[in-house]
Amino acid sequence: MPIRSRTQLRLASQLVDELSDRLDSLTAGERAYFDVLCDLIKHYEDTIYKPPRYLVGAEALKFLLEQNHLTQADLARERGMPRLHLSAFLAGTKELSKGNALKLAERFRVSPALFLV
Repeated sequence: MPIRSRTQLRLASQLVDELSDRLDSLTAGERAYFDVLCDLIKHYEDTIYKPPRYLVGAEALKFLLEQNHLTQADLARERGMPRLHLSAFLAGTKELSKGNALKLAERFRVSPALFLV
């Protein structure tokens, strides 16, 4: 069935991640399901949910926080970052240190350059 919400997208993406971990040992039926699920995710992302492209710095982090249902406090606590530094970065009054950019990059699986603009 089609993906119609961000919640369904998140669940479908989690399943694709799980299946891709054992891609070489999937049965023919599982492989077909994996392929169709990937197509459904792509269709949703291309036609219904179009994330902003070319976001950098604080705007990129705001987007990532929203998409991952995280608050600034959650992220600061999870990554061991000073909450005030994170707030200042998001407000545009302070740049991130390279160390904090690396922590964010690891968390969101993106390049640290995204935050060091």
